[in-house]
Amino acid sequence: MQAILSYESLTGTEQFSLIGESSGLLPEIRGDFMFTKLIGLAFAASLLAGCAIGNKIDYRGQMPAMAPITQGKTVSLGVQDARPYVLSGDKAPSFVGLQRGGYGNPFDVTTTSGQPLADDLLQTFSTMLKRGGANVTSAMVPGTRSTAQAIEQLSKNGSDRVMLISFREWKSDSFMNAWVMYDITAKVFDKSGKLLGEKSLQGKDAVTAGAAYAGSESNNSITDASTNTMRDLMNAPQIVAALQ
Repeated sequence: MQAILSYESLTGTEQFSLIGESSGLLPEIRGDFMFTKLIGLAFAASLLAGCAIGNKIDYRGQMPAMAPITQGKTVSLGVQDARPYVLSGDKAPSFVGLQRGGYGNPFDVTTTSGQPLADDLLQTFSTMLKRGGANVTSAMVPGTRSTAQAIEQLSKNGSDRVMLISFREWKSDSFMNAWVMYDITAKVFDKSGKLLGEKSLQGKDAVTAGAAYAGSESNNSITDASTNTMRDLMNAPQIVAALQ
């Protein structure tokens, strides 16, 4: 025998469901709910996209520590942007990474200064050497020049040491997580062009999940990771020894 329940014995939710099903309202209510949910998701995605546009990173404000160098040593420093996508013209020299919007669509991140990344790094590396005790002259080196051509350019002032820093990759990529990718080499030569020391670093370093969103937290995290790379490059034992 099938039990018969009275309307009064049902809970409020069950009564609402019963009325909705009998009146045909429930499908409409469910449809409205799904539509509202989709609108909410689209709105959230648009907010993320808005946060991803126009972001910048300050590489001039970074000041990694530098090991001591013989006081008064003269160093002619050159920095060269050899990133393939910059040399091809696909990206501007000020390009430093990607910030992805709500749908994963990428937006370019550029230097805060608006200047080429090579110029920003040149300023930072130059300051590091000066703080280490060296007298520094600096210049940007065109990315298409060979090492020999770069050394010829930088050695004209007669400095004790010529230092060429060339990077083939340097960018960040942020979405739900973030990474900093780099491929950079430092070489130190004497006046005659003899190689005294060399150090290369390549990697794809993870940054905290908080860097998924544009703003100071993302930039600071990416900046910290980049600062560590610059510090490790310049303070490598073979580089410090070659600069003495």
